[in-house]
Amino acid sequence: MKRITLIVLIAVFGCLTMNAQKTRIGVTGGVVNAGGRVELDGQTVKNNRQGVYAGIVFDLRITSRIHIETEVDYLIAGNTNFIQIPLFVKFYMGDTNFYFQAGPQFSYTLDDTSEDLGKSNIALGFGAGFDLNDHVNLNLRFAPQLNDYFEGDDDEVSTKINFFSIGVAYKLTLRSKDKKG
Repeated sequence: MKRITLIVLIAVFGCLTMNAQKTRIGVTGGVVNAGGRVELDGQTVKNNRQGVYAGIVFDLRITSRIHIETEVDYLIAGNTNFIQIPLFVKFYMGDTNFYFQAGPQFSYTLDDTSEDLGKSNIALGFGAGFDLNDHVNLNLRFAPQLNDYFEGDDDEVSTKINFFSIGVAYKLTLRSKDKKG
């Protein structure tokens, strides 16, 4: 977990220093539904937990229609705490403020788990959003888990959490020191 977080932070800050005039940084937050599912001997038990998240967001403009956006979020759903790092590519639709987004999302459970359960959640997230103005955007995302939390010997057991979130972000544009105005 520490190594992945360090790699993401180095990549983000590297992008910030190289393209400061095209980078926005801000805060984000919203509501989340963590849809847990346990499959055991052909039976499925579902457990939905609602919660909230808050964090820091980085938005790097590649072209007028393509941005790369990542976040480092603290998330609490039910009584479970997570750190979540989505890395999404945003595709704007023409000259509109509407976009689609997709990419990997990594979540790490901060709480103690049983010895047969892991703490890492690797998901492929996708969603859509809308920029209200230059600073505020709204988004919704769904991120189904690709790996399995269950790490025991029983092949008949599967445990996954899928995240659905609705959020808002407030961003400021960073300016390079060479530019005036």
